[in-house]
Amino acid sequence: MALKIWFEEARPQFLLASLVSVFVGVSLATYEGFPFKLFDFALATTGALVAHIGIHAFNDYSDFNTGIDLKVHRTPFSGGSGVLPSGKLEPIHVYYFGVACLLVVICIGIYFMATVGLAILPIGLLGIAIMYSYTSHLTRVGFGEAGCVVGFALWSIGPYFVLTGRYSLSILPVSLISGLMGVALLILNEFPDLEADRAGGRRTIPIMLGLRRASRIYSLVVVSMYVWLLVLVAVRILPVYALMALLTLPIGIKVITLVLSGYETDQKLMQALALNVIMVLVVPFLVSLGIIIGTFY
Repeated sequence: MALKIWFEEARPQFLLASLVSVFVGVSLATYEGFPFKLFDFALATTGALVAHIGIHAFNDYSDFNTGIDLKVHRTPFSGGSGVLPSGKLEPIHVYYFGVACLLVVICIGIYFMATVGLAILPIGLLGIAIMYSYTSHLTRVGFGEAGCVVGFALWSIGPYFVLTGRYSLSILPVSLISGLMGVALLILNEFPDLEADRAGGRRTIPIMLGLRRASRIYSLVVVSMYVWLLVLVAVRILPVYALMALLTLPIGIKVITLVLSGYETDQKLMQALALNVIMVLVVPFLVSLGIIIGTFY
């Protein structure tokens, strides 16, 4: 029973978002001719997933202490794990769990500094800073969405560096696909939490600009992602097979339509949230699959 509760706290259903971001970086390294190192791939993936779990833990701890968790309208897509409001775990234990995740990530980073190079240190420091301060600081000063873009991009950049030992002018623009999908997930998930977040002192895009403008910003993010994908293929940073991700375009159009026309309607918003999750997961996956196919053809 205890393991099941900690499993709930980790929110594994959301970890796929960081996993597909890892795939983007790994597939690009393979496409550029670098050897695939199974152990390093597995360790980098573990680090990304543990970092994501740690963010969840710090998020739950902060939201419970600020009262957000007690006021939020919880949905399958937003509102936290619900573990602390239900009394299943003690807040301090969840905080220590987040710290433990942080320490694991640091240990993995030290290993890669020793085996790949000290140049990975900036990625590690930035990632750790976002992991620890995202909920407690960034979301309170209006930089939560910016931190999300950077965090998701790092989940692509980090594994790429681990496999290649270098930064490049290719991984930075390609990682933006992960970043844009991550912030698309975040912005829409903030819609149901607007009042609870406001009461808890957060400054999110829906709070600062209102739902109408936030829905337009969300739409712009999604459109920008598809346009950016076309640009990356046009300038030959990505192979043409990466355009497989355009198969999700009908989903993207549907979500935008729902958000622009029904962000104040629970039924339309829930439908949009569900479709948004599908788009956010499938786009990076198909981009990665297209890159891998381009490696052989």
